[in-house]
Amino acid sequence: AHRWNTIRGTYNGNESLIKLRGPGGIEDSVRTSGSFSLSFFAKAPGKFNYELITPEGSEILPLVIEPERIFNIIFISNYPTFELRYLKNFLASKGHRLSIRNQVSKGKYKFEFANRPSSNFQAITTSLLNDTDLVIIDEASWNSLTSNEQKNITAAVNDGLGMIVMPDNGKSPIKFSATQQKDTVRL
Repeated sequence: AHRWNTIRGTYNGNESLIKLRGPGGIEDSVRTSGSFSLSFFAKAPGKFNYELITPEGSEILPLVIEPERIFNIIFISNYPTFELRYLKNFLASKGHRLSIRNQVSKGKYKFEFANRPSSNFQAITTSLLNDTDLVIIDEASWNSLTSNEQKNITAAVNDGLGMIVMPDNGKSPIKFSATQQKDTVRL
C-alpha cells in the first residue's frame, strides 16, 4: 500500500490497447502485441479485484494489497546531527520502530526510542541485530565499536541486514565481503 505497483504479462494477439481497471477506475493502459507492464498506485491495504481489459474480453485479477512494512531501525552515532534528527522524525512519523544510541562520553550513551518500548543496548549483540532490519551508523561510531561488535554487524550484514554508513571524509573505511549472494545493495 501507498506505493506504485506493477503487473507484467504477455499479450498473444494483434496490437491492441490493454487497460487495467481498479477500484477507482482505469489505472493504466498500454498498446502492445507482446510483453506489457501496467502500473497502479495502491492507496489502501486489503483484497481488491482488478480487471485486465483487452478487445477480446476481460480477466479478473484478485489482488491482495499488503500494508506497508514496518521496519526495526537502529541509529548509532557519536552525536546527533540535523540530518539524523530529520530522518529519525520522518521514519517515526511513518510508524517505523526506532532505537537511537548517541554517545555522551566514552562508554556512556543517551538512548531514544520511537514506536517501541525502551531498552538498554549498551552492546551491539547478535540477538539485537537479529531483530533489526537496518542499522544507520556514522564512521566515528563504527571506529569506536569493539571488534566483537564490528564482527557482529559484519556477520549480520552478510546475512542480509541493511546498513547505511555515513562516512566522515566521503569514503567509507568499512568493507564487507559477502559469503552468500543476497538481495543486498552495496553503495
